[in-house]
Amino acid sequence: MKYINNRDKFLSIKSNIITESVDNSGPFANDIPWNDSLIGRLINSMIRKAKIGVNLNQMKKVEQQLRDTLTEMIAISALEKSPDSDKKEYVKIFTYSFIDALDKAIENGDDLSIIKDLNNNTINEIKSFENFDKKDELVSKLEDFNKFLNNLDEIKPEERDVNYNEEFYKSTMGLLKSVIDLCDGRKKLIKNITSNPINDPTAATNAVVTDDKEKEDKKEDGVVVNDSYIFEDISNIAIDKVYKALDITKVMELYPKIKELYNKSLNKDELSKKWVISVGEQIIKNEATNGTNKKTLTELLKESTIYNDIPKAISLLSNYILPFSENLEIANEEIKDFINNYNNIKKLYSKLNISENKLLSYNNFIFENNDNNIIQKIRDYWKEHINVEDFVVDKSDVKKIEKNLDKISDENDKEGIVISGIDPIINIIKLFNRAYKLHTTQVIPTGRSGGRVSNKTFREYTTFGGGTPQDAGFRGGPYRNNVLFNSWENTVLNIISESKYQKVFRGETVIKTESGVVIRDAGKNLSKFMIDMLNGEHLYKDNNSKGGAQAELIYKYFNIKIDAAQMAIGGISELNSNAKNASGIKTKKVIFTKEPIIFDTNKSLENTFFAATVFKDSKKMQYYFNIQSIDNTYAYVSYSTTMYFYEKYIEAAKINTEKGIEQGNLPMNIYRYKDIEGNECIIKATRIKIDNLIDKSGDFKLKGIKEFEYLYKYNDGKNIPNSKSIKSEKIDKLDFENCYTLAEVSKNDKDDDIFIRLKMPNNQEVNKTVMKVGGFTDISKSENINDIKA
Repeated sequence: MKYINNRDKFLSIKSNIITESVDNSGPFANDIPWNDSLIGRLINSMIRKAKIGVNLNQMKKVEQQLRDTLTEMIAISALEKSPDSDKKEYVKIFTYSFIDALDKAIENGDDLSIIKDLNNNTINEIKSFENFDKKDELVSKLEDFNKFLNNLDEIKPEERDVNYNEEFYKSTMGLLKSVIDLCDGRKKLIKNITSNPINDPTAATNAVVTDDKEKEDKKEDGVVVNDSYIFEDISNIAIDKVYKALDITKVMELYPKIKELYNKSLNKDELSKKWVISVGEQIIKNEATNGTNKKTLTELLKESTIYNDIPKAISLLSNYILPFSENLEIANEEIKDFINNYNNIKKLYSKLNISENKLLSYNNFIFENNDNNIIQKIRDYWKEHINVEDFVVDKSDVKKIEKNLDKISDENDKEGIVISGIDPIINIIKLFNRAYKLHTTQVIPTGRSGGRVSNKTFREYTTFGGGTPQDAGFRGGPYRNNVLFNSWENTVLNIISESKYQKVFRGETVIKTESGVVIRDAGKNLSKFMIDMLNGEHLYKDNNSKGGAQAELIYKYFNIKIDAAQMAIGGISELNSNAKNASGIKTKKVIFTKEPIIFDTNKSLENTFFAATVFKDSKKMQYYFNIQSIDNTYAYVSYSTTMYFYEKYIEAAKINTEKGIEQGNLPMNIYRYKDIEGNECIIKATRIKIDNLIDKSGDFKLKGIKEFEYLYKYNDGKNIPNSKSIKSEKIDKLDFENCYTLAEVSKNDKDDDIFIRLKMPNNQEVNKTVMKVGGFTDISKSENINDIKA
């Protein structure tokens, strides 16, 4: 490590020093392809994790955190196998990276929470290092810095002017009242024009609306509205644009909600009062994108497709009203009230006692008391006590460690890794719970009366509680947002498949706890756990203060007992929130049973499932089958060594299972996504003579050795759903042991279990899912299917 005692010397050798770019490309990105190296990804991920620890509220961040966690596992495992000399050099690199990140966060004026997170993480990590020069001195300085930051943060609500809350509330109420008055003025104008069409020579023709849907969209309080003539003869063009903007920004659509909020608050409803303050806060926060960046209205509208957000709508409306500030003489009273109240809440915002410990940016953290600037105080303290130049690392040292660490990791690529402690596993659990909170909700947000949503909006969600477009805004959940879930699902499945993470999921990967206990099969079980968490809605529904179904799953796979509070970023409250969201799931108990289930006609077997234990190449395996179509002679069947495809089909058919597809009588675990040998999932198609498959009593005739020719749509390591099916030159030679029917468990009058063969409806949603994840839609008409011998 090079110690530099003055700025001139630092600048003179700066060209040989590793620096960090201003953007998010990571430490040292200016000089070397840092993100491509293992050590770079490790340090970058740890810094990123520290910076967003308390602000992890978007799916993309959760997805990146999952990748970061796995990167850390790999890098730390490789680091543990490095020589001591490399470990010492790594400590220097790591220390500089965090000190440099802190320095930039302070200089950029990042949120206090980010700086404190970075500082605390730096302290904890440096404490864990051995043989580090001046370790105690640095830790002491950083702990003093932490005390300094905590003292700044101790501005208690009662020490602030309590009148600010009340003044802010009154100004926001005034703003809402001006919006209501504008809406009332527009409605009055519409009624005046439509009740006296003689005054408008164009009204007779322009008022004619022939399209029923257009009529529905244009109705308001029983009046047919047509913008082409309502505003045409209004003398004040500027005010005319404001009235039009009430529609464009969706304020008119939200008018009933705004008025309801205003009236309830006027009647001293405390909850409504808090909502009013929250609306005012958000309107001012929105100004960052609504004004500073000078975006056009069109650009702002594209930022959201659901206009049920009162602050957003009012912020957009302000684009039309605030320009009147330059010439208030042409404004009416409602517009003047809007501008006055808007300016008041903007002025009061920085002094507002923000409720519920919301994080403030530094711009909002500057209090005008004796010209004291908190940002500058932090910068001054940091520069006075920490000399960043003391920790600068030579580029050649970094390249050497980078090369050695990547080499060790590559050499152990096929050996799995050693996961240090259970914290990485717990972090993965937390990320799954946070992702669920983001993609699943109790109701679909809507501003329409009665909780109605459009069919288009409804199709953007998957419902698990039987909701409909008519009531999705207040019941019938939970609802899962398809875009968010698909993004999360794709990330998880891609991670399990990507070559750079394969060493994590190998059977040789183990967990080594702090006490030295070695947990075997950790990698293999980790991939199973992640797939179960991805597909198991019940794992969120059945959670409780003791961990519930998730805790049971963790113990099953890793033999680890953890507290429920450790399982979510938001602790118990987040688990309870997820459980509340999932509480409305209507489920069926679905298992594999060995019990024969009788049937009337062969056709009734279409879209049913069964599993079989077989021997293939002397290895015992489990296969899963979907009888998709039947004619007079053949059953057209798809099959795979995993249940991945079929669980997706069943979910698309709106069959919600109580605890996922349960093992039941199957002698082996159900494999999802990868098979028992860790191979990627492949789906195949074949045909079997119906007389050789099953008899009417439900007994399977698949016994002993059977040879299957088959079709597939698999290429370059993945299934190609929409591609032409190819006949394989190979033959699957399977020695059948037993078959098991997938059945729904019900009860008879004596409360005994009875089994009903699970039959999936063949509908458009299922076909769309088949086209997306892989499989055969109209299997009996697939290319080359008639060439298959049965």
